[in-house]
Amino acid sequence: MLTIRSFNNNDPPTVLKIWNEKAKSIAEMYFGLTIEILEEQLFGSILFDPKSFFLAFEDEKPLGFLHATISYNLNELPANNHIGLIFPPVISPSVPNQELVIQSLIKEAEKYFAKHNATCLLVVNGAPDGFPFYDILYGQSNPNGILANKSPLLSIFLSMQYKFLQEIKRFELKLDDYVMPVSEKIHLTNQNYVVHRIPVWSTDNFWDAFCYRNFFSTEWNVFPKNDYSGRPVAGAVLHEMMSQRSVAFFKNNLSFKRFIQPQRFLLSNIAVENNLLRNGIGSFLFSTVVRDILENNSSSTIIESVTSQDNERMIAFLLRHSFKEILSFHLLWKTITPS
Repeated sequence: MLTIRSFNNNDPPTVLKIWNEKAKSIAEMYFGLTIEILEEQLFGSILFDPKSFFLAFEDEKPLGFLHATISYNLNELPANNHIGLIFPPVISPSVPNQELVIQSLIKEAEKYFAKHNATCLLVVNGAPDGFPFYDILYGQSNPNGILANKSPLLSIFLSMQYKFLQEIKRFELKLDDYVMPVSEKIHLTNQNYVVHRIPVWSTDNFWDAFCYRNFFSTEWNVFPKNDYSGRPVAGAVLHEMMSQRSVAFFKNNLSFKRFIQPQRFLLSNIAVENNLLRNGIGSFLFSTVVRDILENNSSSTIIESVTSQDNERMIAFLLRHSFKEILSFHLLWKTITPS
């Protein structure tokens, strides 16, 4: 008999077992996730609600799990009230009727959101900036390519009245494949502009501080030489996974070394003043960022960037700088009535 229940304190080994069973069949998923990582990054968080993490069982046999949480600070989404976030379910590959299990997990998550006055649900896949827990457990892997175009899971959500919100493209650049651009425009930019690197140590927003607790973030701003008084003419934000620098904490856990390699960074959208576009400023800024990364990391380092399909300018920039599209997926949403 299929049963769904919320998380208990003795469940981490069960969650780990399901994850690693799935990871054996999906090359892009991390195989070797540990209870220590789960406890540190998810279950031990002050914002983790055990009632929002659901596990499916057939009698006593664990089948899969689904994690859901609530965000109160995503005003750009199609609701001004609380937003329920549903993360991709992980189902053991040995389960015969996976669609039934997934639907049952989603329904339990919807009941949870209705009780907590969430009026809009968002299905999350990829690595959108700032979604809690996601970047550690899912953000550097592609479990199932889960909401990729034509995936079975996408069809399940659509059959449950979820709607397309946005298509997201995820890009990756392996720095050992990168060749620094050389052009007259970039040379002139180097003569007339300078890049300032500013560590982002704190934020006034508690939610943002929590979401980025595992990142070391830096702002990169371009200013005219000898004039730093005004606003920058271009800028970008780079996020480095802090957990990747926590090897000492898990030094006796060999599987963790596999979990954290290779070093990865997440590049937020590069912005350049409209009247200065096509002057090489964006390329100058990005080259400066890459040089800084290579000074402190190996050439096997990877930079990721996630952007909307509609952001044609950013996509063209990424492709021009040797990024490759590795995944295209959808954000889905659904409105519900609070109970």
